[in-house]
Amino acid sequence: MTGPPRPGADAGTATLFILGLAVALLAFTGLAVDGGLAFALRREAANIAEEATRAGVQQVDQVALREGKITVDPARAEAAALARANTLIADSGYTGRADGATCAALRCTIQVRLERDTALLGLVGKPHMTASVQRSTRLAVGIEREDQ
Repeated sequence: MTGPPRPGADAGTATLFILGLAVALLAFTGLAVDGGLAFALRREAANIAEEATRAGVQQVDQVALREGKITVDPARAEAAALARANTLIADSGYTGRADGATCAALRCTIQVRLERDTALLGLVGKPHMTASVQRSTRLAVGIEREDQ
């Protein structure tokens, strides 16, 4: 048989519970905040890649056009896509790079990689997040419908 509880025997139990709850809340907040930032980073990388490929496919081969063929000038298109992507990356406030612009016939493809610091997950050893996307754009030819 045990005797009556000693005064102060439960001291600190509530503090330990509150501390555990605070750590769990901080971890959840970090995932929510940095998850939203990761989503925004990926969306920005996709926007940059799509705009860069649109700049690339606008570089129509003028010599082929005079011969009645519509095609992209690969050298000018790749240079335009990379230049536009690098300009947009510099303006975005993120660090990153554009890799591997390839343009041929009516299509231009580019890969964009952006990186940013995490807001809260750096506290648990994840100081950076990266988003890498690849996008392609095809030059649509025709007035009422494509290839008309």
